[in-house]
Amino acid sequence: MREISLLIHTFRILKTPPVPSFLQGKFPETLHYPERIDQEIVRSFLGVLLDSGMAKKSVVRKISTLRSFFKFAIRRKLLPGNPMSNVVTPKVEKRLPQFLDELAVEKLMTLPDTDNPLGSRDAAILEMLYSTGMRRGELVQLDTNDIDVYERTVKVVAKGTRNGFFRLARRHIRPLSGIWPQEGN
Repeated sequence: MREISLLIHTFRILKTPPVPSFLQGKFPETLHYPERIDQEIVRSFLGVLLDSGMAKKSVVRKISTLRSFFKFAIRRKLLPGNPMSNVVTPKVEKRLPQFLDELAVEKLMTLPDTDNPLGSRDAAILEMLYSTGMRRGELVQLDTNDIDVYERTVKVVAKGTRNGFFRLARRHIRPLSGIWPQEGN
């Protein structure tokens, strides 16, 4: 079943420009005889993609799709060999995360209107993110039982299934105590 869904996704990618136009223009016979696709055609195609200004990440995705397609075709004995076997995937630049300087953080922390419940909630969220360094996804997964106002700890499910605990400063407890009351209070 997974193989079929991957195949459908692969065909969808292969039908999107510039794949059909490239093959029709330079190698029309490969549309009817895919076994004629060789490394030269693949390299030529990748060159066209890179020269067209397509983002490297998109090129890498197309390479991955073609690899999957050719592996599938070989398993089904539709092709004698894999023209992608020696194709090198271009390196994708990793962007450094953006961060806020101290002045921007101070300004951000003063934005919520703590005179109303939503503003208090927003202040608590900002304090939690800033004081603990937890990820946005970890914060979203928090449950009221994960925050212990009296012990000043927050239990976080980190990446995977590992649990972690963050210690909160006293000044961070005030906005939280009105939002996450402890059981029995």
